[in-house]
Amino acid sequence: MFSGGAEKEEEGWNSGNDWNNFDCGNYCGRFRDEDKPGEKAGAESGLLAAKKDGKWGYINEDGEIVIPFEYDASWKHYDPASYNGLDEIEYCYAATECYVPLVKDGRWEMRDSKNEVIIPSGTFEEILPVHNRKCWVKKDGKWGVIQFDQDEK
Repeated sequence: MFSGGAEKEEEGWNSGNDWNNFDCGNYCGRFRDEDKPGEKAGAESGLLAAKKDGKWGYINEDGEIVIPFEYDASWKHYDPASYNGLDEIEYCYAATECYVPLVKDGRWEMRDSKNEVIIPSGTFEEILPVHNRKCWVKKDGKWGVIQFDQDEK
């Protein structure tokens, strides 16, 4: 995980490697070290979670929008550096194995690294990231594991 520059107030999105145009969350992808000095390369999915105007989306290594900035934070945790340690920090899950769990207005869905719908919105109450072709999903208040076929990707 790394942080980019502060969000700018300007309209529109600058494609290319304008890394100061958004706040970065978790990332999964190989990014060129010369474009972002000091940052670490990620894994195979090639997507970076980014926040713009209070909404989350995903960009590729060229700075092009792959999944539009219209989603809510999918992962929250307590900030131990806050005054009481109880303030939450919001992030989005990283793309894993080319899949991205997304949430918008409380409705979860799964998309792939090409922005194609894998699990339609509202199918499950919550969806966690894919690991070893499996992911945890919540349905009717109960958690279970689903497995993706090899040819689904």
